Amino acid sequence: MNINFSAGENVKAIYVNNTGTDPISAQVRVYQWTQQNDTDVLTETQSLVVSPPMTAIPPGKQQLLRVILPAPVGPAEQSYKLVVDELPGATDNSGKHAVRFLLRYTLPVFINTPQSAPDMSDFKFYLDTHSVPEKLRIVNNGAEHLKLSNVILSSGEHQVTINQGLMGYVLAHSARSWSLPKGRYSGSTITFTTNDDSTTKTVPITLQ
Repeated sequence: MNINFSAGENVKAIYVNNTGTDPISAQVRVYQWTQQNDTDVLTETQSLVVSPPMTAIPPGKQQLLRVILPAPVGPAEQSYKLVVDELPGATDNSGKHAVRFLLRYTLPVFINTPQSAPDMSDFKFYLDTHSVPEKLRIVNNGAEHLKLSNVILSSGEHQVTINQGLMGYVLAHSARSWSLPKGRYSGSTITFTTNDDSTTKTVPITLQ
């Protein structure tokens, strides 16, 4: 799930549900999201805010959160992440010596995303067979993010499924790499779905 602000929108509403049997408390924050050196970088920001920033949700209930854009921004796409962290609670029915893991949820937030589908000519796809492990690298020269899912490498009639479901994002004017499962890879094309469009796309891939 993504949160997308169209031109002129300044608030979005989302709901956080507590499906458990105990009350939960959570802290909600928004970070600016960039990509540097093939790594996601989250930076504190006031360009986008969330209300309320702290919440307590009874069992079986939900909490309305408002993601607010306080001031107009330029026309370029901007990317953020909404992060919901479960906080330690006073109620714990798991037993004295049990280990309880607190949950974290993240949701991408995009502002000024174009309504049209990404132009595949803005992207370069590389298969780095010299790194260990081998890597898939994508360079995004365009002004819109790419959400990559259901990735298949093809060489003639030979196909290798790299990932089923969501693989990740390449932000506007950024690059991203993914380490591949152990093996030897080759391919002349890469097939995938993008940005929640179920239609597959097949484009050339360059070996490095």
